[in-house]
Amino acid sequence: MAEGGFDPCECICSHEHAMRRLINLLRQSQSYCTDTECLQELPGPGSPTGGDLTLPMIIMGWIVLALALFLLRPASMRRPGISNKPNSPFNMVQIKKICCIGAGYVGGPTCSVIASMCPEITVTVVDVNESRIKAWNSDTLPIYEPGLSEVVLSCRGRNLFFSTDIDSAIKEADLVFISVNTPTKTYGMGKGRAADLKFIEACARRIVEVSDGYKIVTEKSTVPVRAAESIRRIFDANTKPSLNLQVLSNPEFLAEGTAVKDLTEPDRVLIGGDETSEGQKAIRALCEVYEHWVPKSRIITTNTWSSELSKLAANAFLAQRISSINSISALCESTGADVEEVARAIGMDQRIGSKFLKASVDRDHWKKGDDQAAFYPHGDHP
Repeated sequence: MAEGGFDPCECICSHEHAMRRLINLLRQSQSYCTDTECLQELPGPGSPTGGDLTLPMIIMGWIVLALALFLLRPASMRRPGISNKPNSPFNMVQIKKICCIGAGYVGGPTCSVIASMCPEITVTVVDVNESRIKAWNSDTLPIYEPGLSEVVLSCRGRNLFFSTDIDSAIKEADLVFISVNTPTKTYGMGKGRAADLKFIEACARRIVEVSDGYKIVTEKSTVPVRAAESIRRIFDANTKPSLNLQVLSNPEFLAEGTAVKDLTEPDRVLIGGDETSEGQKAIRALCEVYEHWVPKSRIITTNTWSSELSKLAANAFLAQRISSINSISALCESTGADVEEVARAIGMDQRIGSKFLKASVDRDHWKKGDDQAAFYPHGDHP
C-alpha cells in the first residue's frame, strides 16, 4: 500500500478489469449476440484472443475509459473554471463603488441622486478644480437646482464624497463615469465647429494608467458618435494583463431648472454597450444601479453607437421645435396672429405635443452650441 492509501498496482488492475468488460460490451453491441459465450471476460495479457479483439476496438476502449476517468476525477484535481476568477467578466458584476470624473452640471447632480437612491453604493465625484470641490463640500453648492441641496446634504459624508484625489477614486471604483466638457475645437481639422475630445481622451489615459482588474467606464458627456471608439483605442494601446475595461454610453437628459426631477423621475434611461457577452454583463450591472428607483420599462439598452446618436438626435429634435415656433412667431407678427394661441392650438395635437413650443429670443442653442459640434465630429456641418 503506497503512502496516503493509494495502491498503484490495485489501480492498474481495476482499470484493466474495467477495460476488459468495456471491450466485451463493445463486441456484444456490434454482433448483437445474446450467447453467454460473448459475456465471458477477455483473457489477460499474453493470452490468445482468438482474433476477436481488433486494434481499433482496443484504442476506442482506452479513449472511452480515459474520458470516464477524467470526468470522474476528484474535485481537488480540478482547476477552477473562468467563472470562478474574482475579476472575470463572466461573473455577475456588482457595483459597490462609483467614481465620477467631472464635478460639473452633469456629474454633480447625477452622482448625488445615485448616492441618495443607492445607500449601499459609495459614490465619489472628483475634479481637478479645487475651488469647485470645496464648493460641493460647503453649504453653498456651485450649481443651483431646485431640490439639489437637500439631496446632497442627505448623503454627503455618508456615501457621497467630493475630492481632488482622482487616482485613488479611480483605483477603488467598479464603475467610472466620464463627465467632462467637450468644447468646440480651437485648432486643427474642424476648428471652430467640431467637438474637441481632449478631456475625454485625457480621462481615458488616466483611467488605464492607474486601473487594475475589471472596471466599467461610462460616457456621460455629450460626445460625437463613435467617441467610445477613441476611448477603446487608448485602452487597447495601453492594455495590461490584469486589466479588463468595458466601455458604455449612458447619456444624460437634463434640463436646467428640473435636473433633480429629471434624474429621480426620468422619462427613460439609455445605456449602450457592446453586443458581446462581456458588454452585456457591463450593461446589466449599470441597469441594476438604476433599477433601485427607475422602473425596468424605462431603462433602454442599445449598442454603443445607437446610444450616442440618440442623445444628439434628441437634442436636434428639440432644437428644431424651438426654431419652428420662433419662425411661426415672426409670421404671427406680420399677420396679426397670437403666437401663444397658435402654439396652444398646435400643442393640443397629440402627434405634436405642447412641450418646447414657447417662442423665445435666441433660444436656438443648437446652431451655436456644442450639440451641433458633436453631431458633426469633423466640423463639416453647414
